[in-house]
Amino acid sequence: MGSEMCIRDSLKPPKFRLLRTRIINYLTYFHSTFNIKDEHTLFLAVKIFDNFLVKNKSGKDKLQRLGSACMLLAEKYEEIYPTSIEYYIKLSARSFTQEQLVKEELRVSEFFNHHLKFSPSHYKFFSLFIKLTKSSEEVKNIGNLLLHL
Repeated sequence: MGSEMCIRDSLKPPKFRLLRTRIINYLTYFHSTFNIKDEHTLFLAVKIFDNFLVKNKSGKDKLQRLGSACMLLAEKYEEIYPTSIEYYIKLSARSFTQEQLVKEELRVSEFFNHHLKFSPSHYKFFSLFIKLTKSSEEVKNIGNLLLHL
């Protein structure tokens, strides 16, 4: 996708921002609960989620499933061993089935023409910068804090 839109510009309603915040909190909780190794996976999942919602409507009752599908895609892209679908189902309190999640994942993947290549995130750039400059732990922590703002 050559022209990525800014989610803040296209999804203005405060009610939707609240729902988006809840889904991102859910993704963050999922990321930490299942010890996903690369933090970039979380950032990629949010990027997929946002870019998908810019041009597609999804009911608020389906946002958790959409968020799970985006995290699953991001894991398959970034991680060596993605989390099993059963864990997504359990964490969602069985609010969707395995079949529904797979269909949602396919819908998102097809939207991007099965091509999830995005420009590198700020986190990916910062990780490389820290590695190459051999920066101190203090610089790394301050940088990570600023990235999360």
